[in-house]
Parts: sequence; structure tokens; C-alpha cells
Amino acid sequence: MPIREDEIEYRVNLKKELRKIKDPSDRERAAKLAGEEALKRLKQYVARGDSPVSGNGKFKKLSKDYAKLKKKLVGNKKANLSLFGDMISELDVDFDDESFTIFIDEPEQMAKAENHNKGVTIPKRPFIPDDKAGRGKNFKKDIVDAYKNKIKQFAKKLPK
Repeated sequence: MPIREDEIEYRVNLKKELRKIKDPSDRERAAKLAGEEALKRLKQYVARGDSPVSGNGKFKKLSKDYAKLKKKLVGNKKANLSLFGDMISELDVDFDDESFTIFIDEPEQMAKAENHNKGVTIPKRPFIPDDKAGRGKNFKKDIVDAYKNKIKQFAKKLPK
């Protein structure tokens, strides 16, 4: 899905990874675990000022004035998309028996998220892959490996 102000989400198709799990409710549980793992790791990247999106590195530093204000308000001047944590805390995960979706559905936070992801009025700091921004945009390899590993671990625990 492309990132738009009215739709901040990224869907990960897991059909291939989930195909060995027969029961749809077990596939849903595996997709849930995978999505939760991806979201956890996304937040870890952002907290340290790194983009979790493939092809992107560290977030651009804050402007001098904003860094000074942020330091005064919250005690740090990191470019970690978090002044008070409102936007990042609105990130959530939904799932079904073939995918998970990381999204924000709170309107005020959606506008902020689009601005950060696209760099509309501030430096671009992508934290959710944007299908429209370029083919093959995805999370970084270690995040992909981690959520796929969650599915593998879940599948191993199921009775045969």
C-alpha cells in the first residue's frame, strides 16, 4: 500500500511462509506473532534513530533549533520520531491467515506519519515501507528474518 495521509499502513504477505500450517486459526496466530515481532523491531530501530526500511540508514539529524527545544522538553535531541511518543505509540498490527499489517489509524498521528515517511515539510525519515516510493520496499533484512523465524518457531511447536 502506498503511504497516504488517510492510509498509513504496510501489509506483509505471508502466504508462502504460512502455507505449511494447515489450520487457518494457527496461521492467524503465526501471522500475529510475526507482526508483533516486526513492530517491536521497527520501534527499536526508530528509538535509536535508524530507519527500519530497506535502503535507508540513520535518520537525518534534527535542526539546531528543534534539537535544542527537544532537549529542553524531553532531555534528548535524537531524531527518533518521538517528542512525546504519540505517533509511535499509535502504531499497531492487524493480521489474518495470510498476512499482517502495521498501521496507524488515529487521524492526527496519520498526518504526522505521512510527513515523516515522505518528508513533506520536514526531512524524510521513513519508518514504514512505502510501496509507491519504490519497488521492493520492505523492512530491513534482519526484521524480515526475525518475523519469518517467528513463523518457523511457531510451526515447529504445532502437533503433527
